Amino acid sequence: MKKIMNEPDTLIVDELQGFAKIYPRQVKLADSVTAVVRAVPKSAGKVKLVMGNGGGHEPAVIGWVGEGMFDCDVVGDLFSAPSGEKMFQAIEEIDDKSPVLLCIQNHAGDVI
Repeated sequence: MKKIMNEPDTLIVDELQGFAKIYPRQVKLADSVTAVVRAVPKSAGKVKLVMGNGGGHEPAVIGWVGEGMFDCDVVGDLFSAPSGEKMFQAIEEIDDKSPVLLCIQNHAGDVI
């Protein structure tokens, strides 16, 4: 299968930027980490839902971010789960002292 991409080294960032430009009312790019967050955050005190996944599957999981769904999706490298450090940075990015539920998928890289 062939893919259209600008540069392999910037594939993940390019995909996230494109998705955020197409759906600005639903998502925006996180400032500190490779992730998308809800464009309009939930009110303080509401549980925030955070998911991580390997890059290259977009818009599979980033499409779940938005009103009534996830608050943040952290994207790892191509087909690799995001590191614990990236997950922590994303949680800090949306931190408003509300509880956070971290959703872990059952892929080998996520479980490790």
